[in-house]
Amino acid sequence: MVKRSTINKKSGKNSKIITIKINTAVFLFVVAIAALGFFFQNLTTNTTAPVSVPTQEDNKIIDNGTRQANQGTKISNLLPSKEEVRGKTFSYQFDSKSKSPTLNIGEKTTLSLSLRNTGNVSWISNDEGMFFLGTSHEDDRKSVFFKDGEKGWVGANRIMMDKPVVKPGQTASFTFEITAPNKSGIYREFFKPLVEGFKWLDDKNIFWDITVRDPKNKNEQLVITVDGNPVKYIKVNLSQQRLYAYENGVARYVFITSTGMSGMDTPTGNFQIYNKFPVQYSPEYQLYMDNWMAFTPSGSHGIHSLPYWVYKNGAHVYEGEGHLGTPVSHGCIRVSLENSKILYDWAEVGTKVIVEK
Repeated sequence: MVKRSTINKKSGKNSKIITIKINTAVFLFVVAIAALGFFFQNLTTNTTAPVSVPTQEDNKIIDNGTRQANQGTKISNLLPSKEEVRGKTFSYQFDSKSKSPTLNIGEKTTLSLSLRNTGNVSWISNDEGMFFLGTSHEDDRKSVFFKDGEKGWVGANRIMMDKPVVKPGQTASFTFEITAPNKSGIYREFFKPLVEGFKWLDDKNIFWDITVRDPKNKNEQLVITVDGNPVKYIKVNLSQQRLYAYENGVARYVFITSTGMSGMDTPTGNFQIYNKFPVQYSPEYQLYMDNWMAFTPSGSHGIHSLPYWVYKNGAHVYEGEGHLGTPVSHGCIRVSLENSKILYDWAEVGTKVIVEK
């Protein structure tokens, strides 16, 4: 009995030792697994590329016109990173272009343009590339001369180079077909190069005046238009209280205005400049208006400077410029004295005027 008892004590002691060894091994195994998990988690975090958020500085090189999707184009999203263009200069010099053609409605012809690469980086252009000739005035407009499948075009607002790569100092050529639209007229088509997704290059007023004639009306008098509008026209937006003076499809001047007050509203519609006078007097309101341009047939409504009164001592008292931006006129379109002079010198009799709400 004593021997059995001694054996039992030893057996119990050995069991405790085995149990402690097992528990220690399990603990070390769990710690090892946790350490490995932490290591791989950090490894994954550190090797994953962070999401790039454009800074204000980055956005300066991104033109608003190319940040939006261009309908009808086949431009790839594979664009150069900002690191690839930082410190590099994209610039060009106009070399030559083909003559402005005359076509009948529906006829085709080919236009060509050559530009020299004066920057320090190669131009790359293909159906997924980054350097193109783009429609302008307004930027990214859809050309009425584009037809799907024609040579040179990558959608209705992009033309690619004839060669895929043009190095600094070399000359790039753009050759593209056009099809005359179904409406006669003289279409002034503007273009300028761009680095897709980053910037438009300088506007050097590259354009063709493409004459489209209706063979059934050979004696038709045609006028030049830009994107369907006259070369020069004035647009007034009453809700914005702004006047826009457009030339070649671009707002050359934007002026704050004061239009008709409630009950004496400025008429809306399509008008033109009917007459011009350096000074006009209103007997009804006993006030003077400099740089007067009538835009209604009756001559009762005009575009002019802020009005003023002339006292017996010769003093001129002008209406305050604080009224600009607020509709307080008697129906005319008022601008500042300085801006009225600019507009008076710029517009001719016959210039189209559009007034819209």
